[in-house]
Amino acid sequence: MMERIAVIGGTAAGVEIAALAARGGYVTCLHEPDPAGLAEAGRRVQDRLDALEGEGHGGVRVARKARVRLDPSLDSAVADADFVIEAARDDLAGKRELFARIDGLAPAHAILATYSATVSSAYLASATSRPDRVVSMGFFGPPLAPAAVAIIQEPHLTSEVLAVVAELVWRMGLEPLMLRRGREPEGAA
Repeated sequence: MMERIAVIGGTAAGVEIAALAARGGYVTCLHEPDPAGLAEAGRRVQDRLDALEGEGHGGVRVARKARVRLDPSLDSAVADADFVIEAARDDLAGKRELFARIDGLAPAHAILATYSATVSSAYLASATSRPDRVVSMGFFGPPLAPAAVAIIQEPHLTSEVLAVVAELVWRMGLEPLMLRRGREPEGAA
């Protein structure tokens, strides 16, 4: 059963994903290696949880505060994660290196994801020992975006992994949109 999520990167996307995961009831860890960046991300996560509370999700602040752990160490952030989502890097080579490192640190059952739907998960998967457990997700940004997350279906992914990811998105309070890749994006394997 999926219960622990590690979000890699104290970026705006990372903060939003961590808050959504906590709102969904997941034990959530947000990793940012820069101490000042981690402190700022922690403040922004709490602000976001407070805002979610104001949006009719009562009890979020109290119920979720203890569920978002801030961790500057990648090793401990992913050590017990069931799901790891990267929201840290923009460069493809850096993403690939990060996925290789996470692969060596996270439990074998963990699903690895990137928030970059434009990056082929096959490109990142080939840097890991678990290519069938690496997925690309696309979180739509406000203000006029749907409350949905694109889950990019690619040939290397099993229906079981896609179902687990879809359930995770539902628990975050969003709708999963299963999309097939129409053409190979930058970062193709």
